[in-house]
Amino acid sequence: MHSRIIIGLSIAAVAMCGYDGMRQCPPNSVTGEELESHAPPTDEAEDIDFGQRTHYLLHYRLGQFDPNGNFVPYEFANWVVYGLGAGPLKVQTISHSDGSLAYEHRSGRLIRGSFVKTAFVPEIGSTVIDLKKDFDPNKTDRVIYNLPSHMFCVPVVRGPEPPKAERPAKWDLVPFRDAFPGTPNRNPFFARVIGDKMEIGNLRDNGEFKPEYSIPLLPYVKLKYPKVLHDGSNRTLYLNLPLHNDPVRVPPDGSEAVFEYRSGRLISGKLEKSGNFIPELGSKILQVKDYNPITMKRIYNLPGVWRPVK
Repeated sequence: MHSRIIIGLSIAAVAMCGYDGMRQCPPNSVTGEELESHAPPTDEAEDIDFGQRTHYLLHYRLGQFDPNGNFVPYEFANWVVYGLGAGPLKVQTISHSDGSLAYEHRSGRLIRGSFVKTAFVPEIGSTVIDLKKDFDPNKTDRVIYNLPSHMFCVPVVRGPEPPKAERPAKWDLVPFRDAFPGTPNRNPFFARVIGDKMEIGNLRDNGEFKPEYSIPLLPYVKLKYPKVLHDGSNRTLYLNLPLHNDPVRVPPDGSEAVFEYRSGRLISGKLEKSGNFIPELGSKILQVKDYNPITMKRIYNLPGVWRPVK
């Protein structure tokens, strides 16, 4: 069934929607019903409305954003798009020019920042705010790049280049390729879990997950003894699932308090059992220079290992 649909979605049959000018932001605040309206369809090809619904292209994969702001690729769309021509689909590329100001939506929170090349970089010292209570769509100076109703409601504004993040004085963040040269751990594979699905890929140096395009979206499979990365962190194959080394201290909801690493910045929050990350409301965006790997909670997507400065 899926192979038949994939043939119908050949390169020549996809239409690209670019930025078509400023659109009016929805009035007042964002509602819970509006967020739910962005829930992805099921993975069955017959349930996806190709003719009417806008589809989003991120990292060369088609999909939708779920109500928490996570990109969920279609199960069958495991092919790489090299070029796009005229056709029946409405496809919006999630890509912003260097320096564009934006918010990132994560689980009802907004993170302030800007784009450096294709990566969203949080603003150091900014506060994680509540999407429904603290965001005024009629006074915003930037789009919410991963919330469909607010992608184009204000003109694109470019800001100054974000400052380079400083490193901790006593620790070096060593990329996997330098920490484990000549071994499989030089570029380890991780599974990014999205509810009952998972995709396989690697971590970029900025902490972003890069999917392996030759591997399709897979059903989430819970291994009894998942592979552990030998970097002293006890990290497993599952990149974004809670890791509890002390089962006595597991919260009732099974979540884990963690940091998320983004281009030398740290976002405080927690990982849910579903793999969803919830930023801590009211927390400040930290620099990685303020981090101590011995005394502070772990960085779940650290793109390397900590080594003491010699």
